[in-house]
Amino acid sequence: MPRESTMERLLKLALLEAADNPNILLDSKKLGERLGVSDRQARIYRRLLFEQNYFVIFENPEGKNVILTKKALNILNEYYQKLQKLAHVFILN
Repeated sequence: MPRESTMERLLKLALLEAADNPNILLDSKKLGERLGVSDRQARIYRRLLFEQNYFVIFENPEGKNVILTKKALNILNEYYQKLQKLAHVFILN
């Protein structure tokens, strides 16, 4: 199985940070603070996530909102399952 590139892992980290509040992807400053990177780097991550169809932006009368796509939800589910396995191991020990 080929190893993921560093950029792919960083994008997944950004996606995990956006899991509880996807609208953070609209604010690169807050996203950068949560990731521990510069505002500019956070914008790059956001652009790449958008270009790779991990989220969509829609506008309504209240403003812009972010919705994660099925592709993003599949990755988050994969991490959730990994965490469940780890929790199971710790509970048994």
